[in-house]
Amino acid sequence: MREKTCPVCEKKCLVSNDNQSGICRTKGRWERKLVSREGIAKLKAGPIQHQAIPDGLEPAVEWTYRIVGHYLYPTLEQWELGFLRELYIEKEILFWQWAAIAFIHYHKHHNLELRAAEQEKKLLGNFITMQPPDDDADKSYFRELCGEDGYKAEWERTLQLLRAGLAWSPPNGLENPFNDAT
Repeated sequence: MREKTCPVCEKKCLVSNDNQSGICRTKGRWERKLVSREGIAKLKAGPIQHQAIPDGLEPAVEWTYRIVGHYLYPTLEQWELGFLRELYIEKEILFWQWAAIAFIHYHKHHNLELRAAEQEKKLLGNFITMQPPDDDADKSYFRELCGEDGYKAEWERTLQLLRAGLAWSPPNGLENPFNDAT
């Protein structure tokens, strides 16, 4: 284990070399585990933690819904409600910004048009679990997309916009990557 940015508290804590476990100075021991489908099916929605999406991040929520959220929730309102239930709403919005950007880059890298919803939902599952698709011959590119650099870059870009009093906007060239085919 070595000191790295902790995925639990985002401070410097002990994290294993494979990023699958560690000791958070705030919350104690942690470990990433895959949850079974049965376990996921038993989950219930938590209480609403926030009254509104934070200022400046509404465009991020709308854009991420347009890119990836519609595969998971039938309406933008349900997508938004999911964020309002999150204790750390900004982190969750940032995760989905990163997932949407990675989703777009994956499609571009592989020259993929949007496919059937079930295929795209499966790819999203790969990003959520950070496991490359079984049928992906170029797993190194997937791992690169899932690296910390892309996530940190989007975090910094978002903070710069918000500190300047600007609303979030998609990175250049990604405003409408699928020409509203979604």
